[in-house]
Amino acid sequence: MIRAQDAAVAAQLPELIEASASDPIRRGELRGRALCARIAALHDTYDELFRTVGGEPLERGDLIARTIDAVRRWWPEGADEINGMAQGAGLPAEHVWFLNTRTELLAEARRLGAGAGARECSVAVQIDASAASTVGIQTWDWHDHMVDCWHPVAISGGKQSYVGMTESGIISKIGVNSAGIGVHLDILFHQEDHAGGVPVHLVAGRILAEAGSFDEAVEIARNAPVSASSAISIHDGARAVTVELSPAGAELVEPLHDWLVHTNRFQTPRLRQGEYRNPEETDSDADAWARQAVLRERTAREPEINGVDDLLQLLDSEPNQFGQLTCLPALSEPIGRRWHTLATMITRPVEQTFSIKAGIPLGDAPLRTFAVPGSDSTEAATSAH
Repeated sequence: MIRAQDAAVAAQLPELIEASASDPIRRGELRGRALCARIAALHDTYDELFRTVGGEPLERGDLIARTIDAVRRWWPEGADEINGMAQGAGLPAEHVWFLNTRTELLAEARRLGAGAGARECSVAVQIDASAASTVGIQTWDWHDHMVDCWHPVAISGGKQSYVGMTESGIISKIGVNSAGIGVHLDILFHQEDHAGGVPVHLVAGRILAEAGSFDEAVEIARNAPVSASSAISIHDGARAVTVELSPAGAELVEPLHDWLVHTNRFQTPRLRQGEYRNPEETDSDADAWARQAVLRERTAREPEINGVDDLLQLLDSEPNQFGQLTCLPALSEPIGRRWHTLATMITRPVEQTFSIKAGIPLGDAPLRTFAVPGSDSTEAATSAH
């Protein structure tokens, strides 16, 4: 079955952006040069989004300065790579930091009473003990007018090499590294969320760039001084866990019946007590819990999901189904409220491969597979499913 979606979404085939250098500033410069026009355009797009969601104007410069200080203390190499991207792109450093801090700035806007409840990202990770492997799949649901903001990326030269997907100018999001660590990311909402801490995208980035083991990846996430909440799901071929991050601390979600699922709401009791709920966005809250329920039911019914087709079916949903795993926008809604699944991704840490297709899981875009630089796997492209 092939489901209909926005043709512009399905048509995206962005090139793989590669950067290899031992110096993080140099790695950033290489990325910035390759993406200069796209980084500048995405900065302007997010700038427009912040003006659209309204609310009190943010003291963006001060918030970004606080973020830079936090990152410098926690991961100086990450700060260097972001500054290198700005240099390579020929842009003010604040423009690239703005992109890397966009989740935190949106949290700050939400704290001040602006913004809409997000409908974004469903994650599932399967542990197959008999095959000594794990596989993760997720959708990335985001604003439909940002259809061309993402690209696959392959980075090498640091502690670990990695391959994955990110937005232009943002250090990292989702991927697999050379130590066999897979990383997925979905947003959470806590009453204490604000801007000024270490961005969640840099937490994912540091895991991919540095973690040499499952335990090290979990510790990087747990010890990150974040100011906005997100769930980082980590797997390594034998184990899987979701680290729920928030300004109130971190908690772990363990797999249930060899499956880890996550859908934008806290699952751990302590953090759930402080979850942010907008009384005007109850449909967003209900949708997130419905998506989790659908995934729980599907993985319980079919605990052994075999092959790419089964994985893609897992995150498919009917139009207007309660629990929109496949996200399509209501075109009557204004910018800032039109959510579309812009990409579907599969991580296989044992094989050290990352697969991605533009748009929804059962859309007509091809599934492309990329290998971690230097791994035994080879880059391949597969047909549409």
